[in-house]
This record gives sequence, structure tokens and C-alpha cells, in this order.
Amino acid sequence: MPFTPYRVLLDCPKESVNRVAFSSDTKFLASGGDDGCLCIHAFRLPSSYPLKAEYPGAITSLQWIPGTHRLFVGLSCGSVHLLDVDEKVGRLVDVRVAHISSNDISSLALDWRRKQLAVASGAIIYVFDLSRMDEGICRQVMAIRPSSYYDEGSMGPGPDCWEIQDVHFIDRGAKMLIAYLGSGIRMINMDTLREDTLNCLLATKHVPGEFVPSTKRETYMAVFNFRDGFDFYDIREDRFLGSVQLELRQHVAVQACFLSEARQAVLGASDGKVKVVTVPGLREVDCLDHGEDIIQALSHCLEPEEESPGYIVTGCAEKGPDTYVKIWKFQSPTSTFMGVDLGTFVVRPFLNANCSLDCAQQHRDSFILGVFIFLVFYLTGGAYWWGVLGACWSILTAQLWIVLNFTTRALALGARPYRAAST
Repeated sequence: MPFTPYRVLLDCPKESVNRVAFSSDTKFLASGGDDGCLCIHAFRLPSSYPLKAEYPGAITSLQWIPGTHRLFVGLSCGSVHLLDVDEKVGRLVDVRVAHISSNDISSLALDWRRKQLAVASGAIIYVFDLSRMDEGICRQVMAIRPSSYYDEGSMGPGPDCWEIQDVHFIDRGAKMLIAYLGSGIRMINMDTLREDTLNCLLATKHVPGEFVPSTKRETYMAVFNFRDGFDFYDIREDRFLGSVQLELRQHVAVQACFLSEARQAVLGASDGKVKVVTVPGLREVDCLDHGEDIIQALSHCLEPEEESPGYIVTGCAEKGPDTYVKIWKFQSPTSTFMGVDLGTFVVRPFLNANCSLDCAQQHRDSFILGVFIFLVFYLTGGAYWWGVLGACWSILTAQLWIVLNFTTRALALGARPYRAAST
């Protein structure tokens, strides 16, 4: 899949970029880093962005509210904030929703259908009711602890075993997936708070890091395992699909994202080689090269009203003042014009052996432009101008023919042999 660099955002957090996320309408792109800086970039709006907000701790999680320009921000100091992007005046309005604990906010999960927000901190998940959020009320309704659904006598040694790495809602908020540092991934029924067993998850011995379920159908799940890359699971069929091995040069958790319904996944990397793989086949189809940079944060958005994978956003880590956020755009290998697949046109006879693919595409684009100009010229009163041009061409060719004949005669006379005069 040909994703090519589209834009580089240098005005971004200047420590590790921990999170990047698009608003649901893809107008805004948020990036948050270790330095507590949150940048809001206007992805589709021409304006004086980015807008910036400063927080007292590292930004560990971002969650946009669907259909709005508001997002929840999780911090390493244990607080959750609600940030409102006022695009009319170009400013940010920030409100602290809650201070959970002294532990990091490791993950935020939002189920907007049931108006509930899950906040993971330490070994506990705090669930808030957002039904009265417009009135300024976000009420905690429950706290989910491992002992509430798992036998306390077999919970394993030490509290770190149940430290939460990531959390997601699935099945329209009816179930929750929780990744524990030393106890694997668990699926909890939100109505009964009992565990629903997934044998494929219990069978793995890899320590899970961050994970992400596929969007829409929520069929597949990618789990970073801290050991050799990503493990993939089919949640619906309860089976392990396989692993994609990565070269892990740093002990850092990297993220993954699914390309909507395209059945591909993008995998973060500690060696700068961000892979795009098919799911469930796990075949590599593209590689986004970032040199040797650690790419920890990932996000994705669709191209509006187009059947295209759209854009991928990558955020680098541990680069200091050279930190950047890069946007990659999907470039289709073929184009169509008036129902004709222009990718079938043969361009090789017009190219030399050293011409690159970009050169070939330029030739093809020039051909398309020429055809387009010809059709516009012909269909918008071109018949009259075509006649004028034809007359001009006839006059020009007649003049050229006269000049050619005169030149030929002159050359013929000049070529006659010289004869001396007789006496």
C-alpha cells in the first residue's frame, strides 16, 4: 500500500509524543507528550493553529468525544481533564473532571452510546457517568477491581501483576477488554461485572502492553507483547492468529491502529520501520521509514467521501527538540478518467532505462492533463476555434511551401557548373 509523506508537524510536543488522535470529523489532530504539552492542529481548517495547552504532568491518554470538538486528557499525575476546542475564536477551554489517584492515568476508554468513561489507574478502573456532562456533572458510578470478578486467592503475587496497561470498550459498551501487566488480557461483562473467558488470550504467556481492537466490527485485536512484537487475535472466533515480529531496540511500549474496514494494521516501531500488515493474513504490504526514530504514537483517519485508507499519523519519541509528528497520505497506484483505468496505459516506451516511477507518473499526469484540456477546448465552443486554427495552419503551411520551393530553386541554380565564355 503506497503511503507517502504528506506533511511534517514540527510545532508539536518537544519530548516524546505519547498520543496522537483525530477528532471524529477529522478537522483536528491532537498530539500530547511527556512535557505536558498538548497541541491541537487544524488538519482541514486554514487558520493560525496549532493551539496549545500546558498540563502539570505527562499526557498519557487522549479520547475525543464523537461528534464534538471536545476531548478527555489523561495525565501522569492522576488527573483527567476535558478540553474544548472553540474554533470560532481559536482558543481552548480546559476543565479538570476528576483527580483519580497519585498513579498515572494509563488509559481512557469512552462508550458514548451509554455515556460512560472508563479511567484506568493502577489496578483499578473508575467508570464515570457522562449523561449530565453538559451540566458540568461527571459522576463516578463504579470502581472495577480485579477481586470483583476474579478469585482473590489466585490473583498472583504482588500488586504489579494487576497493573493496568490499557482498556477498551467493545460490543457497544456491553463488554470491556483490560490488559494487565502480569495477568494477560481479560474481558469483563459490564452488566454483571463477571469475566467472560477468552481461551486464546489465556493461552498466551506474553506480557501484554498496549492493545487495540479493530474498529467497526471489533473482530481482531493487536497486542504489543514487549518481547518480539505484536500478537493478533480473532475475538469473535476466540483464536490466536499469529505474531508479527519486530526488532525491539528499546524497552518501550509502541502502539498499533487498524485502517478502518481495509483490514490492515499499522504497527509502531522502535527501529523507525513502521509496518503495515494485512489482517488476518499478517502479510507486510508497506513500510513507513522513519530512519532510526522510535515511533510510539499512531493514529489514522479516512479521506472524507472517498473509498481510501486516508491518512496515517506517526509521532516520534525521545528526540528532544527534534521531535516531530508526521502525516502519511495514501496514494493510489492507479487513477481513473471517464471510467477508464489509466493505470493500464503503457508508459515505458516513452521512458529511458533510468527513469524512476515518479518520472513515469509525471508522464502519465501530463497525458491526462493534455486529454482534459483537449476535451474542454472542444466541448466549450471549440468547433469555431478549431476552424480558425485550421485556417491559420493552412496559411502557415502555404507560406512554408513557398519558402521551401524558393530555397530549392536557389540551391538548384547555385549547383549548376561554371562555364567559361567562348571567344
